[in-house]
Amino acid sequence: MPSIEWSVFLLVVLVGIPLTIYWTRHAASRSLEQAIDRLIRGETLSPEDPLRRALDFHARRQNLDAIARLQELQAEMAASEQRVEAQRSELRDEAMRLETLYAQLEDEQRWELVLRECAQSLGRDFVNTINQSEHDDAIGIATHLTALLREPFKASSIGSHNLLDLIDEVLVRIAPAAGRKGVHFRVIPTDASLPNVEINAPRFQDILFHLLAQHLANDSPGTVDIEFSLSDNGAMLEFNNESKDEFDPVISIRLDEALTNSGARWTARKLEFPVRPHPGTFARETGLRALVVADSELERLSITGRLSLLGLETTTDFDSGFVDVCVVADETSESFRALHPYPSDSTYVLLLGNRTLHQNPLWVQVDDPITQARLNELIHDIAVVKDETAHKQILAVDDSQANIQLLEMQLTELGHTVTIARSGSEALAQVEENDFDLVFMDIQMPDMSGAEATRQIRTFNQKLPIVGLTAHATAQEKEEYNNAGIDDVLIKPVRMENLKSVIHRMGKASPRPPLSAAASNRIPVFDLDLSLANANQRIELAAELLDLLIAGLPEDQKAKNDVAADYPSLRKAVHKLHGAVRYCGVPRLNRAIEKLETALKQDDAQQIPLLLNLLNGEITALVNWRRDNPDVLESR
Repeated sequence: MPSIEWSVFLLVVLVGIPLTIYWTRHAASRSLEQAIDRLIRGETLSPEDPLRRALDFHARRQNLDAIARLQELQAEMAASEQRVEAQRSELRDEAMRLETLYAQLEDEQRWELVLRECAQSLGRDFVNTINQSEHDDAIGIATHLTALLREPFKASSIGSHNLLDLIDEVLVRIAPAAGRKGVHFRVIPTDASLPNVEINAPRFQDILFHLLAQHLANDSPGTVDIEFSLSDNGAMLEFNNESKDEFDPVISIRLDEALTNSGARWTARKLEFPVRPHPGTFARETGLRALVVADSELERLSITGRLSLLGLETTTDFDSGFVDVCVVADETSESFRALHPYPSDSTYVLLLGNRTLHQNPLWVQVDDPITQARLNELIHDIAVVKDETAHKQILAVDDSQANIQLLEMQLTELGHTVTIARSGSEALAQVEENDFDLVFMDIQMPDMSGAEATRQIRTFNQKLPIVGLTAHATAQEKEEYNNAGIDDVLIKPVRMENLKSVIHRMGKASPRPPLSAAASNRIPVFDLDLSLANANQRIELAAELLDLLIAGLPEDQKAKNDVAADYPSLRKAVHKLHGAVRYCGVPRLNRAIEKLETALKQDDAQQIPLLLNLLNGEITALVNWRRDNPDVLESR
């Protein structure tokens, strides 16, 4: 390119470019001014307008910056929320720990309350038994106290046990607290031939005690039925509340750990505990027949199940014939009132969980709560009496061939060996030569009457039981026969049941074994529950009855002491006092009166002075107790 062209080119470049730039900037400025003027006038800029494009670009850049900042803020907020949630989780965990600790504390408080009530009651019983030298009872109470005071769930010992006995022991321990809460635990065995089992007894009893104690803490009075059975999986206990409320005890952490460590499981009112069957069974044939009297079907099942495990045949039919023992759930029930015409005089009556004292020595108060061990003792005593009086050598005396054949047949069918005598003189000779357990003596015989034959027998044999047989006897005649030495009189024709009853009653061994209620040695001077029950839960009436009794005791005591040597008069005075104390909730005084009245009826001159002294002591004890406890029956 020539130099001139380069010069022109440079001139154009040096002059044209600045001018272009200036013009462009001026045009742009002018265009911007015009655009601003249009905006001021309210006109709309077209999309192609540079100002519009510039503004749109600026807005987009600001939006991008805002979005980026928003994202940063959102990230910061998410991180903050994570930190807050972590703190909340920590707080929730801490709250749960605090709630668990509080629940554990409440559970320990419930446990301590029930434990304290039970231990205090057993402690008082222990002191009383020691003071009264009842060492066997003291050992049993000490065993219960040791089990209560040990640390729960720690003891572990597997051995062979009767599962029903283990349950009963727990019910005895918890009975004081249950009584205060108005709760009654009733066991219903569902198998009549339960064998011994290999079981971790301390763990099982601790778990059961905790479950029952937690139920008491729920303040749900009524009867709880405990049905238990054995299966391939172990022992199964099912709990049902009579009031239809759920049996839903609190399962604390300690209790849950104990269940897990023992291989046990608690689900929906059912406790499954691992056991292994052990050879042997508790059921045995006793030959005894029992009548069960209970209004509640579940109560009948409970009693029948217990008796079946002891080998008794049971019935609920009052008119089913002779029974050896009658077991009564509630002596205040209509069923019990309807029972009186049916059992014979030789039938034992066991009263479960009742506190009314009776004169009949064959009516026995049984501990509350009843235990299988105590029931077994009573049934064993009754079975011993039956065994000793089952087979007898009997002399049957009657001048009538038809009568003597019938009597011989009846006695033989009852399992006895019978020797026949057809006159009073022949009977006298037989008794002199042989050893008989019992004599049935016809009273009206021609050569020598039964009364005269008995009178002569008594000159050399005072202990042989003699029962008179006659077609008719007035009260005066019966008294004459008794004076001649005849122990009892049966009216002809004699029914088999009457024969069986009188033979049972007149046995060589006493038909009245020592079946006293085990709780009698530990009854209190005053029983508040009994007092309120007698007064239909009216505390003001209970207080009035007790105050009337206390006010009249000095006069009653003087009246009986003044006639201490006159037994008929003393008997009337004691009977009057007995009527006064019956409804006042004073079982110890009631017991002392009953013993003295029984001795007076039997003309036991050796025991009467001693029992009179005992009664005076019980009167003094009651008066002193009332003086020290003036507010025990104040209305609250």
